[in-house]
Amino acid sequence: MNCINNKNIYEKGETILNGCSIYDLRKKYSYDPETGIIRNKHGKVITAKDWQGYIKLRPRKVDGKHAQIYGHRLAWLFHYGSIIPNKHIDHIDGDGSNNRIENLRLVNPRENVRNQKLSRRNKTGQIGVSLIGDKYTVSVASTYYGSYDSFEHACIVAQEMYRIHGFHENHGRHE
Repeated sequence: MNCINNKNIYEKGETILNGCSIYDLRKKYSYDPETGIIRNKHGKVITAKDWQGYIKLRPRKVDGKHAQIYGHRLAWLFHYGSIIPNKHIDHIDGDGSNNRIENLRLVNPRENVRNQKLSRRNKTGQIGVSLIGDKYTVSVASTYYGSYDSFEHACIVAQEMYRIHGFHENHGRHE
């Protein structure tokens, strides 16, 4: 749900995102915070996505090379004017193409991983619950919380542990 390599650099009071100044980006793109839509200077909606489903832009930098900028980072930058270094922008609903400002939140890396979809490798359908032999085991935040005969009981324990550990209510949602 983040862009680890997209760091902001502050030079002479101007916000730079992957080698592009906010001034130059505003000349090339527009952003509607209510719809989350990003358009190029010709009015065309940007729809290109990376393999994870995030909207991505490839503006040309001053040196002629292309930068890669994620739509949610551009949206945050256009709406708030800057992105705090070492922070991630999380899509609250888990949809990497939903860049409405109400769906974005600035979080630290730990908070960001506490709002993930259920892994495709999960075999039980409940995050934090694994079937080992004939028992359902619960592990949350690298802590083991026991083995249970009942899947339902294990799910209740896992959900409560995620709540206690401060995970986002959407953590473990199904796609």
